[in-house]
Amino acid sequence: MFSREFGDQAEVGLSSDALRLAHTWSDYSVGVAAQLEKAGFALNGTNLLVRREVPIGAGLSSSASIEVATVLALAEESGLSIDRTRLARICQQAENGFVRDALWDHGSVYFAAPARESCFDAPLPLATVCTSANSRIR
Repeated sequence: MFSREFGDQAEVGLSSDALRLAHTWSDYSVGVAAQLEKAGFALNGTNLLVRREVPIGAGLSSSASIEVATVLALAEESGLSIDRTRLARICQQAENGFVRDALWDHGSVYFAAPARESCFDAPLPLATVCTSANSRIR
């Protein structure tokens, strides 16, 4: 994996039982790959170029975005056909089990459409309106 924004690369062998957090941007993608394999999906080796448009730390699901992009790329490269909700849950497990967070972010990113808000599987009152904004404040 290579990240343009961080000017950094990471190489991981998933067959290793010794996967550990590197405490870098790559943990999110590694966690997704590890969870796919743990769920019984065989992955092909691949090269990933990570390029982001979601600002990091802006409260707009940047970690969920990289996880969903990774799971989609790995599934396609490995010829896997997996239900969208299951893929979102695999991303959630990667973040909770390998890094941290909740399904709301992953479901919202996975089911998002351009210029449209997304409320995903949340017990909200009928009159609830979902909005998001990037204040660019960290």
